[in-house]
Amino acid sequence: VNLPNNPNGYYISWHRCCRNAGIANVNAPGSSGYVFYAEIPNPVLQNSTPVFSKYPDAYMCAGYDNIDNFVASDPDGDSLVYSLTVPLDCATNNICNINPAPGPAPAPYTTIPWQAPYSFTNIMGDPAMAVNSKTGIVTTKPPTQGKFVFCVRVEEFRGGVKIGEIRRDVQYAVLPCQIPSVNITGPNPLCLGQTTTLTAAGGTNYI
Repeated sequence: VNLPNNPNGYYISWHRCCRNAGIANVNAPGSSGYVFYAEIPNPVLQNSTPVFSKYPDAYMCAGYDNIDNFVASDPDGDSLVYSLTVPLDCATNNICNINPAPGPAPAPYTTIPWQAPYSFTNIMGDPAMAVNSKTGIVTTKPPTQGKFVFCVRVEEFRGGVKIGEIRRDVQYAVLPCQIPSVNITGPNPLCLGQTTTLTAAGGTNYI
């Protein structure tokens, strides 16, 4: 879509209801909606939005350390800062509770209501869940199986001034996993001309 230049910019929003009714960390997810929006500034700013890398695999292993990559790139070379944030719900007039496919509405938007015992500081039952502010790497060790939502925000800075942000609102399934174990008997690290032995358990095929 080509839009004519507008020094006042543009504001675009799209709302939908509802989230997956099986989500564990959202109160009444079946009546909690999504909002996607974009603010297009004055073209004089000459800015391109940061872009997330490929969509994550959206599953984690319960009881294990999980590492997920939410890195983004910026074609303008602006500085990017990553953080966790609360996923957005629909606008304050509860339009998603009335219509599963409501029309657009301006900000401010509400945020999802957390289902106890989960909260923004305990999103997946792991209070230590975090995102590296420089790399976009999310680390967590969720203790419980289920479906969970969280949101990663990328803020864009130029010359120390924030000029934009993007968000990725995701649903992850925490699954029971049996992760193979590998042991090394012999030299480690291995140098040219040496031999060592690898033993593995917990899998069916090995390469």
